[in-house]
Amino acid sequence: MNDAYRRICGQLGLPLPGPFSQDWECELPGKFRTLDWLEKYLAYHAAPGCSSDEREIMMELMLETANDLANQTGQDVHVDKVIDALARNHRIHWEMIDYWALEDSTLEDAFALTPAIRLLKAALLRPSSRRRKSAQHARRASPDHRQ
Repeated sequence: MNDAYRRICGQLGLPLPGPFSQDWECELPGKFRTLDWLEKYLAYHAAPGCSSDEREIMMELMLETANDLANQTGQDVHVDKVIDALARNHRIHWEMIDYWALEDSTLEDAFALTPAIRLLKAALLRPSSRRRKSAQHARRASPDHRQ
């Protein structure tokens, strides 16, 4: 376990990863996968003192939590905020954007967040003059904005 996990767990009161933990973000108990906790994760990720390592861990936790909530409730609450955080920090989160886009899968076999992340990825790959509008479209296209 690295120092980033220790700092995150110490600041937020989360349980530390176990000695054999490989996917701590997926292994956290359900009580840490709520809308209230997602707000805490978003705030931590946005804090000026948050290191790149901490941001990566927090983004994975935010994606996992938002996706779980979307699967449980059928609503993608706070997807816009997570997509905004991805867009603002896309250089450090590019591997996650690429992974969650699941470009080789159909949407039926993808994550609940995949449509919005695919749109974000496409927007980020476009020339910068159209990037802002496309990123805004990605947020509007998230399932909680559809009718």
